[in-house]
Amino acid sequence: MLYSIVSMPNTVIYDDHILVKGSYDIILHDKMMREGLVPVDGNVTDTSVFFKTCPFVRSGSGCTLPPRYRSYVCNFFLCREILENPEYKDKLEPYVRERNNYVRFLEWENNQLFTAMNEEGLSFRKNLDGAIEFLKNLEINQYDFPLLEPVVIPDNHSMGA
Repeated sequence: MLYSIVSMPNTVIYDDHILVKGSYDIILHDKMMREGLVPVDGNVTDTSVFFKTCPFVRSGSGCTLPPRYRSYVCNFFLCREILENPEYKDKLEPYVRERNNYVRFLEWENNQLFTAMNEEGLSFRKNLDGAIEFLKNLEINQYDFPLLEPVVIPDNHSMGA
């Protein structure tokens, strides 16, 4: 799976991560900004996000990456409208708290893995195969998610993203 991701167009390999860039419609973004049609409300600092596409999303099927390979942003995104809805706000608080804990855990774990790679003189950019082989042999901590009370939000749609 990783090698198919690395071989995708617009892939940039950094020392500590791999970035696959999607498309960005700068012409439409600029046009809609000039016409005042882009939501600017203080919560969104980079309005270009409304005009970018993920290279892993396919029409009719959604994300083509298995959940374990997705960014935590994709797996745990909660839109502002839901978070601010008084009917769900209190029910979602444990999920928001757990998401924050999980993000901190991932940042700590990733930092530990990158430090271990550095100590071996490895990076994804310099030696992708060596870095992958090294990481395969490490024990990686798993986050222990608590069981949370389910929150059902009816959306009147039969298929999600």
